[in-house]
Amino acid sequence: MPLRRLLPLLVAVVLLVPAGAPAQYMKPAGPEITVYGGFNFGGSLDIQDDMLIKLKTENSAVMGLGFTAVNNPTFALELTWMYRPTQIEGPGLNGQRVTLTDLHSHDFHANFLWHPPVRGHQLNPYFLLGLGATLLDPEAVGPIEPQSTTRFSFAIGGGAKAYLNQRFGVRGQIRYHATYLGDEAGGVWCDYYGCFQTVQTNWLDEWGFEGGLIVRLGS
Repeated sequence: MPLRRLLPLLVAVVLLVPAGAPAQYMKPAGPEITVYGGFNFGGSLDIQDDMLIKLKTENSAVMGLGFTAVNNPTFALELTWMYRPTQIEGPGLNGQRVTLTDLHSHDFHANFLWHPPVRGHQLNPYFLLGLGATLLDPEAVGPIEPQSTTRFSFAIGGGAKAYLNQRFGVRGQIRYHATYLGDEAGGVWCDYYGCFQTVQTNWLDEWGFEGGLIVRLGS
């Protein structure tokens, strides 16, 4: 089954499972595996060459896997992989925006989750901080074959988990994730002591909404 057809099915399963089985109040405990599906809002990037070039990644589906190694009612530590098959949009020869190439983005993050002290509720909310790297793998643009690159990235966000029984649960989250793309020369700034070359740092900023099906590995 093609990936773009599989992702909506995964999201539908994650969203519909709670309707058939009421969640129980259970605290996070023991290792977990999570299968993710969701939606990612594309970001923008300004490249300063001889002139300003504005590029944009288009909205896309997202899928991924996660393994929670340390998990307790206070905090959790997990490793995640998130994949986004998107496209890069930029200016065409006639001035209109056109799709330049496909881009395959892979996030590899170590996440720290903090669970606020909420008691007696079916949901287990959390705040998320993730650090790691993003593999950017663009496809060929005509005769040009750009090289893939791996860059530092981070994510912050929040969400909640709900356990359906001793074995399964669901989670939903919102993440802001940013990928460092490099520095380039900016303008010139002058003051009383002289003039200095400024540096512009480029980041690819995106937002993701993800749902997950949790499989609990502990007893």
